[in-house]
Amino acid sequence: MNQTVKQPELVDTSKNRLETFYDDVIAGLQSVPKRLNSKYFYDANGDKLFQELMECPEYYPTKCELEIFSEKTADLAASIIGDGDAFDLIELGAGDAMKSTWLLKYLLKQRIDFTYH
Repeated sequence: MNQTVKQPELVDTSKNRLETFYDDVIAGLQSVPKRLNSKYFYDANGDKLFQELMECPEYYPTKCELEIFSEKTADLAASIIGDGDAFDLIELGAGDAMKSTWLLKYLLKQRIDFTYH
C-alpha cells in the first residue's frame, strides 16, 4: 500500500524576499488577466487574523465545511476512491488542515492507496 504525503516545496530563497515580491508583482501586473500569487495574501499575522475570524459566530463557512467533513467522511471518500485504483489527492489551500484531516485519517484507516499533495 503506497500512502505517501508529500511536503510542500519551500519558497525560493536565492533572492531576497523584497526582490522576489517585486518580480512577482511586476509579472502579475503584466499578465492577462492580471494576477498575484496567493502566497502573498497571508503572512503569519494574516493567518492569525484569519484563524480568529473563523472563530466568530458570524463566520459560518468553516463550521459548515467541518460539519460536512466530520459527518460525511465516508461519503466524501467514496466519491474520490472510485474503482479502488491508487490516486493523487491534491489539497488546494489546506490552511490549518483541520477539515481535510478527517478525510485523510479515514483514507489511512481504510488502507486506501493514495498520495496526498
